[in-house]
Amino acid sequence: MLEICTPHQWKQLKADLDKFKEDLQDNEQWARANNVEIKGVPLTKSENLYDIVGVISNTIKCSVHKEEINYIARVDSLRSDSSKTIIMALNNRYVKEEFVADGRKHKSIVISDLGLKGDGQVFVNERLLYNKARKTVKDIATESNFRYVWVKHCKINNKKLEDESYQTYRARVDNPRMFWGNVKITQ
Repeated sequence: MLEICTPHQWKQLKADLDKFKEDLQDNEQWARANNVEIKGVPLTKSENLYDIVGVISNTIKCSVHKEEINYIARVDSLRSDSSKTIIMALNNRYVKEEFVADGRKHKSIVISDLGLKGDGQVFVNERLLYNKARKTVKDIATESNFRYVWVKHCKINNKKLEDESYQTYRARVDNPRMFWGNVKITQ
């Protein structure tokens, strides 16, 4: 038998569902805490992703050994015109953080650096639960005059000036624009 909810009960059910969805998103993001996303590497026949990561490691001067990789695979890209993204899950989050930081320092990694044909760029990033969040965050930062915006430990950080302290926010999967000023994480 279907029971009719009062407005108060309906409001409480919605609040509970929203909290459940937020907790689920946090858990899914936590499961990706050791994941690295490598974009721009063209797909080749009989490629060895471990070798590709080894070449990238040498290029960015950050050693990642095969034993430190839990798994590595290609996944479909959101854009149909680009090659499949490489997802690498490392056994240790600190190794992941170092690899991503060193990859970002080398902003000009090009395909030819990997011994492959082409002139496009290769990008190394954290693997966010919802990749559109990264672009949306950058757009919002530009609109709000934030000079520095970065993702670290699956959290979004920003600051307007180099010598000021930064603010940390949690990305919202359902609406990435909602993170701005909505869920501030104290430092």
